[in-house]
Amino acid sequence: MLKSMKIANFKNIGNKYIGFERLTKLNVLIGQNNIGKSTLLEMLDFLFEMRTNYNRNLVTEITIPPMEFTVEVDKNLLMTFFGKDKSSSDVGNHYEYVSSFIDRKIKYRANNRNLEAISYVALDDDEPVMLKNTTRGLELLNNFVSYCLNELINQHNLIKLYADRNLIPEIHDDNLIVESDGRGGTNLIRHYLHNSHSDHRLVEVTLLEALNKIIGPQDSFSRIMCQEQRRNGEIYWEVLLENKNGKIALSNSGSGLRTILLVLIKLFLEPKANGFGKQKNIYIFEELENNLHPAIQRNLFNYLFEWIKNHDDVIFLTTHSNIPLNMSCGNSDVSITHLKKDLETGELITEIGGSFLNNNDILNDLGVKASDILQSNSIIWVEGPSDRVYINKWIELESKGVLKENIHYQIIFYGGRLLVHLSGEIDEDFNKLIQLFRANRNSIIVMDSDRTSKGKKINKTKQRIKEEFEKQNSIAWITKGKEIENYLSKSTLKKAYGYDITIGQFDIIIDVLNKIQDKKRFGDIYGQYKYRESINLVQNMDCKDLDVLDLHKNIREIVNKIKAWNGLI
Repeated sequence: MLKSMKIANFKNIGNKYIGFERLTKLNVLIGQNNIGKSTLLEMLDFLFEMRTNYNRNLVTEITIPPMEFTVEVDKNLLMTFFGKDKSSSDVGNHYEYVSSFIDRKIKYRANNRNLEAISYVALDDDEPVMLKNTTRGLELLNNFVSYCLNELINQHNLIKLYADRNLIPEIHDDNLIVESDGRGGTNLIRHYLHNSHSDHRLVEVTLLEALNKIIGPQDSFSRIMCQEQRRNGEIYWEVLLENKNGKIALSNSGSGLRTILLVLIKLFLEPKANGFGKQKNIYIFEELENNLHPAIQRNLFNYLFEWIKNHDDVIFLTTHSNIPLNMSCGNSDVSITHLKKDLETGELITEIGGSFLNNNDILNDLGVKASDILQSNSIIWVEGPSDRVYINKWIELESKGVLKENIHYQIIFYGGRLLVHLSGEIDEDFNKLIQLFRANRNSIIVMDSDRTSKGKKINKTKQRIKEEFEKQNSIAWITKGKEIENYLSKSTLKKAYGYDITIGQFDIIIDVLNKIQDKKRFGDIYGQYKYRESINLVQNMDCKDLDVLDLHKNIREIVNKIKAWNGLI
């Protein structure tokens, strides 16, 4: 329902509205230290203060800075608010009038304790239509968004975990509130483990399993406890974890482990302990990557991504880490917002991440070299453009659409005659041959055998490269037929050309196609327009077309290797 949220004239934020242009279930806010990420997220505090009445007057005890919202008109809320019987002489039936805005986004501004619609835009449009401030219809829209914001606030709880946080031993306290800095977290675990009215399995099983999933597979714990300890004459409760080496007091462990536990306390324990019940939650997590190994960072961020897929919650995440950038690729539930200073004016601005250029700008802002991340996790080297078309289609079929070029892998051409200059070795003799694994350590190469008969041998260059790639525990696929086209199935060719055609293991596709009894010389057309024809041919392929020679075996190996490199298996 709420599609964007911005703020202006607040603390170090200037006159220009900045914020979240595209709100999703997981909203990642990236920027330099002390640039104002926490300030920007104070919008959510103001949002929860904006309990409005149906006359648009903001019911709040604090002054709300200028804020801007974009709301998508929800049909169900529309019916609940208006019903179907309310009408007036100027606009007619209220429901019918406002329902004309379904599938449109309406922009509202809140200022001086007033909430007012200013424009609307179709969901697939870019040009906003300004609303006049004189109609009864506009008043209906304003009343409706007041109701929408009330519903949003009433259905959600705001749960926060600041960057300055800790999980420390605590004196017994029956207050079940966990502060944004982590205070109360130990007492909440104690409450679940030692109170007969609480479900201890939520800590002993659910929370522990989640912890092990995030820190694994290198480490794991078999038990989580909360025990009394006497310090300076007073009794404190402390969280302990047990593994194969024995009990570990949380106060003696790293702060990264405490951060993970605090996140899980916020996700699993706090909503239930405070009677939130089935209500939805909006979480703010600040800089969770602090003192976490990159591999565990990735596990933690992935866990949060899985969380929003399985729960009707919303997460706002501030970070200096580049790891979440990969999460936004192809994921409509994840958005990246970059908070930075305008180089010309010096004012704070926000930009949507996700594109190559915007992500490159983010990496530069974070001091990360673009080469550290702005490349796919693997490369497949092929001879030319038509090979790329076939390989992409076969990978799509075998992976059932999971693997995508430019995200999980990248295909690069080497050109057949240039193969002699390439190497799968990694050594210090940089001037000898081009070392393909220097471009990307996760590399695969596909080569035509060029054999015209069973007894003909593979040339020495291809044999050398195959041996070099296998030394790197990678794949060098030399086609079993003469070239890549010899893997085209009879079914694929029939669908494309309308004739029963079989390309033998060592046949030349141009010669085979030219033998078709037709006025057109299909082979000559294929030879002249190879890339275009390859695109037409793959449109007719399905999984059965992989059962040609050793095609299925090799594509399966490639898919499994790429999945492993991308952490998908």
